[in-house]
Amino acid sequence: MRRAAFAFSEAAIVFVRFLQALTVAASLLPAVLVLVLSFSDESILYFPPQNWGLSLYRMVLSSPLWLSTLGVSFKVALCAAALALTIASPAAYAIARRDDLLSRCCEYLSLGPMIIPLTSYSVGLYFVFVKLQLIGSMFGLVLAHAVLALPVTIIALLTMLRRIPKDYELIAMSLGATRPRAIAGITARLLLPAFGAAFIFAFLTSFDDAVLVSFLGGTGVTTLSKAIFDSMQFSLDPSIAAISAILMTATALLVTAASLLRRPLQ
Repeated sequence: MRRAAFAFSEAAIVFVRFLQALTVAASLLPAVLVLVLSFSDESILYFPPQNWGLSLYRMVLSSPLWLSTLGVSFKVALCAAALALTIASPAAYAIARRDDLLSRCCEYLSLGPMIIPLTSYSVGLYFVFVKLQLIGSMFGLVLAHAVLALPVTIIALLTMLRRIPKDYELIAMSLGATRPRAIAGITARLLLPAFGAAFIFAFLTSFDDAVLVSFLGGTGVTTLSKAIFDSMQFSLDPSIAAISAILMTATALLVTAASLLRRPLQ
């Protein structure tokens, strides 16, 4: 009986590990295919490439469409990340320093943009922005992306804030510092890595979005993600493989940087 149970346990472990390996492979395979295709020297994408080269990367770097939409994406993402961090910092501090029903409710409410389906959120914002005449404006898209990035920003800050003892501020105030000075001189300094990580996560959330901009961008604002989506929908431009490879590499580097920034307080 024990041997049968042991054999079943071993089989279950092997099966779970197989599923884990399969999941990792399924996650990495599209990225690997895109990286390989980005070095194709063909006018039509197919796998495996017959000729290799950097022509697709040259097409991206010389294309006014990709360069202009990349600039728009950077502007929107930087502004949205800065706005999200400005709103999230005092909100996360208030939530972390209180331990009551109100703070927990505020924490759950702050996760709303992450919980609500993005399409539903986009449709709702569309009707609001039509009334406010913000469709197709950079300002409206920055506002929408800032709200979308709030959950990840607050989570990143809350994780660090809850590891900083409240006693640090109390000790500083007992030595004559005012509360704002104690917060700015101690808590804010300890949170500098968390601010950097939260900003990166908010930036990536905005930069990668293609749904909100499809509803709210109109004809006035076209980001890189929307340009890729439109190109895939109406014509298969082979340079998409190169721009996708660049974006994947940049995203991986930014996520690594955010992880390194969070490490000092862990």
